[in-house]
Amino acid sequence: MKINNNRISGKLFSPLLVVFKAVSGSVKKVAGKRISGYYGQLTKFSLDEESVRILKDRNISVKNTERLPKKMPVNGDVSFHDFWEKVPGSKSYMDTIDHQLMKVKDCKDNEKEEVNGGRPVLSGTWHVKGPGLERPATRFKRMLQRVIYNMIGHKYKGRYYDNPKLLIQKEVLATNVYKIIKGNAVGGVAMNGYGAHYTVDRDKGRYYGAFKHLDGFMDASAMNPEDKVRMCDQPATELVLRRYLLGDEDYLKMDNYMYDRLSGSFHSIDFGMSFYNQSTLDPDCDFDQFKAAMLKTSRKHRLQYNVLGNGDNLLKLVKSKNADDTDDGIKNGLKMIALLTDKDLEEQVAVISNPKARAALLLILVSKCKQAQCILYRSFPDLYPRYKDTKWPEYSTRKVMNLVV
Repeated sequence: MKINNNRISGKLFSPLLVVFKAVSGSVKKVAGKRISGYYGQLTKFSLDEESVRILKDRNISVKNTERLPKKMPVNGDVSFHDFWEKVPGSKSYMDTIDHQLMKVKDCKDNEKEEVNGGRPVLSGTWHVKGPGLERPATRFKRMLQRVIYNMIGHKYKGRYYDNPKLLIQKEVLATNVYKIIKGNAVGGVAMNGYGAHYTVDRDKGRYYGAFKHLDGFMDASAMNPEDKVRMCDQPATELVLRRYLLGDEDYLKMDNYMYDRLSGSFHSIDFGMSFYNQSTLDPDCDFDQFKAAMLKTSRKHRLQYNVLGNGDNLLKLVKSKNADDTDDGIKNGLKMIALLTDKDLEEQVAVISNPKARAALLLILVSKCKQAQCILYRSFPDLYPRYKDTKWPEYSTRKVMNLVV
């Protein structure tokens, strides 16, 4: 995978520049202070004033509008069928997901990813996936969900599938943020083959994500229970990254996890339901409260996995470990999140075309990094003194979530 190759100078805040090119006109007052320029413009896009203040407190600013990095589809101006070709002998899968195994034409298998004429070279096999058929049963289920979620005030869940392009871009964003986190933690060794790109078939008006096929990985759901417990190290870390940071609805499904035989590490895949759930924590949340929240199953998932009999899931694996392993795994997940930088997040949200969704997703990710820092300092002040001055971010979670669909 190749992360955005455009260079960022200074404290370039590219995503919000796309939203707000006119930076001089709007002025808002917050707690007696004036928020002007592009920060003032933010409130016009339904971000509440406290959310705007959080972004401003990060000292994220626009320095050079001419060098605004943009993430275009990986196939650029080349047509989808001139860029991609099916892997010989592979079968396409079309249901609710359109799934094909593909390779980039004229790309050698041993060719490394690098910029070639402004476009990354992608060697190897890729899972090219996008929204597929919406069968009558699926359409009815989603319509019913929309009604229910509207009634309980979770409109963003009812509208989750409305925008296929945004749906794919969020999956690409989640995959690449996850790659950065795990790459930072393991020195990048286990993540060399991991990555995602956004691609488009303009002739058909269809949007896809391209996700690198992972050679040498074993599907965790296919492992026998004894091997799973023995070999899959710190599943609680995956729980924190997937459930908390990325808000993934399918964090419990074991076929969304892979075991890397080479490095002996445990990884997540398939982030198609990312940014589906909000994570609302108390402002005074400490490690014990956070752990309790992570280990508590939602009513929906209790029905799905316990009552209906689909018992094999990530939480079951987490709880099979001893208490110290679980605590270490959760703490490790918080540490990984706390280490994410503004530059990392700014570069990755550039894949989101919709300016309101881009600003909202950046706010969500930035805020969760700050929350992780606060939790670590409150519970382990001697180990994390550098987070002493971090303030707990508060913002209207539901209002922001309504912008990411």
